[in-house]
Amino acid sequence: MGFRGCMRTRLWVLTTCAALTCAAATAATATWGTEFVQGPLRVNLPWSLGRGDWEAAAGLAWLEDAQPLFHESRPTRRQQWLANLVDVSCGLGSGGEARLEFGLQGFEEEGGLDETGIQDARLTFAWQFPDAGPVAVSGGLGVKLPNAPDDDRLGTDQTDVFLTGSVGQAKVRWGWSAEAGLGILGHPLEPGTQDDVLVFGAAGWWRAAGAPVSVIAEVEGTAASRFGNNRQTAGAGAVLGRSWPVALMWRHGLTEESPVWSIAVTVTFVPPESLR
Repeated sequence: MGFRGCMRTRLWVLTTCAALTCAAATAATATWGTEFVQGPLRVNLPWSLGRGDWEAAAGLAWLEDAQPLFHESRPTRRQQWLANLVDVSCGLGSGGEARLEFGLQGFEEEGGLDETGIQDARLTFAWQFPDAGPVAVSGGLGVKLPNAPDDDRLGTDQTDVFLTGSVGQAKVRWGWSAEAGLGILGHPLEPGTQDDVLVFGAAGWWRAAGAPVSVIAEVEGTAASRFGNNRQTAGAGAVLGRSWPVALMWRHGLTEESPVWSIAVTVTFVPPESLR
């Protein structure tokens, strides 16, 4: 791709983010529920959709100076874009919820390697505990499937598993959520070797009185990795609307393994009967 190609791609992604934000903001409906939509956040929220309810999101992100997983075995940095084409959550009833994520990606590395392809699909199942008191509590099982090939450095060719728990509280104008758990990452170059990491995150949001906008902030990532997979970010952004909420999120890397910065736009469709 080269430097000029990388700059053109970066400009295209950032311009598309801005255009999607403006277009979705124009169409947004300022009807608020109590809980928040999952789309713009990496922290898993503890509120499950009701049986048959659903929400769907799509987004585009640019990551500046990122590194692949297990980068210590293959050190490099890259400019990367992610197009999340499928992000669908569906209520299963009795507090259960299922979520599917899938999309496309592309990158250019310092050594000149330039690849475009699919992302690994992710399946997440969550269950919200009933009658948890003033806060909502849920447990989750997430699986990252080995769809993206390691040969092209798009994935790891490994299945990763995540076990997490989430808590949160939501009011009309503000709310928060926190998550902690364990991630088991398969090593792409050492068969039979895994990286056990701690997963953590916390997010909060505040809604302006009488205005269709929310301010959001989030800190999230992984820690205690044996193979340099301690990716941690702090981010802030805004969400406009409720039936068609659009979010613009800026993140800053907190560790050497994290992207230096990233920007993402996410648009979520929530049927009126499915508002959390």
